[in-house]
Amino acid sequence: MLIGLEDELACALIQQWPSDSSEALQWARAYLLEVAARPEDKDAWVNRGPMIGELRARTLILLASVSPKLSKMAEGLANIVTEPVWKVRRAAANAISEVLRPRQPVLADLLTTALSQYAEALDTTFKQPSKRNLDIVDEARAATVKAVLSALSEMMPGARASPKSLTAVKEWTIALDAARGETPDTWRIQALTALIRLMADQEDKPRVRHHDPDYVDYEARWETGELLAAELLEQPTDQSPLFGLLDYCLEHAPDLSERVLESTLAACMRREFANSDAFWRVWDRAATKILPDESLRTRSRRSFSRSDKVLRTLLFCSLPWPNNWNDLPLLQARPNYIADCLAIAGDSRPALENLLKLMAGVGRSQSVPTALPKLRDALGRIPADIFDDGSSLWDAETICRVAVHEHRETLIRDVTLRRAALDILDRLVDAGSSLAFQLRDYLAASPTERTA
Repeated sequence: MLIGLEDELACALIQQWPSDSSEALQWARAYLLEVAARPEDKDAWVNRGPMIGELRARTLILLASVSPKLSKMAEGLANIVTEPVWKVRRAAANAISEVLRPRQPVLADLLTTALSQYAEALDTTFKQPSKRNLDIVDEARAATVKAVLSALSEMMPGARASPKSLTAVKEWTIALDAARGETPDTWRIQALTALIRLMADQEDKPRVRHHDPDYVDYEARWETGELLAAELLEQPTDQSPLFGLLDYCLEHAPDLSERVLESTLAACMRREFANSDAFWRVWDRAATKILPDESLRTRSRRSFSRSDKVLRTLLFCSLPWPNNWNDLPLLQARPNYIADCLAIAGDSRPALENLLKLMAGVGRSQSVPTALPKLRDALGRIPADIFDDGSSLWDAETICRVAVHEHRETLIRDVTLRRAALDILDRLVDAGSSLAFQLRDYLAASPTERTA
């Protein structure tokens, strides 16, 4: 009945009772160490799927945190940290930072060093012309396994290098994943800074082909963005050098910057918006760089700016929010954010289109009707054809409908808001909106003061 499920059974037993000494656990440990110490072919997990490999890696790291001196443990760990399939190796790196480091910090440092040595070995082997006729993965793996076994026998971590090229960019991100939570964080910050500067400089150059050594794919950019976002959210102030690194990304690497901002927002959402102060430090720094960008001041919808994607993320328009979300918790901590963005970037067509979407969606509670005067002023600085786009017209109609029907009493009491709403409705009527015509008549006929 359990034929073919040996890996799942052994890993389940060890994860449930890692320090138990029963006969079943002795079999599970012996089986896991036996298969982990046997070098797999570099295409093994590609052919079989990496899920079992990830399970083995996580379980072996858990077992090492409890019993690091078991027979064949050193060989198994050496094979895991040099596994060619990066998903398996990343699972091991995450287990090193989350499980192994709190219990066995020296062993965690040693394995983190091994991951960085593997990345350096791949980089070095690729650059040697004499090695091109050999398999660079096999060469790098053999050299790293030898170094890891020597270090494990002495329990003395070796020296760590920093990235010097993008040839092994994924391998460097995996090593940085394993270094999370490490103290001191000197190497982690230095290596992350070097890697991001390399990626930003490469993105600032003409695009390279898919098989070029300096090509950075989506997964590598994703993982690097996650790493920088996590570090930024841990900084107590915006005076950290990492914020200077964020400025460098925003200036030279819009695709990487977009990924960093999306990762920052996702990390804040995973914590249920509990770290809003740290989030707004990152967001304010990015807004200071992006919103005044002259490339966004275009009069034509056909023009494109490199900052368009970053701007969309900065204005909370890159995620498909639920339709019933009208009050984003993050904006509760910064109720004037939308009005400030309208004042700074209201003369930018792409910025105003995204702000209309934000005001009609998750920013509705914080912007309607208080930001209507700023919206009116922004519409006055934009060509009339902005409402030729059906999405912008729909968003503006939604804003006015909410203002008139849900905040009518406020508009009656506040003449400034009432005048701003009527001016926006006039603009929509000129664009051919029948709904705006009805809303304008309804609001104009409302008394300016309450009657007894």
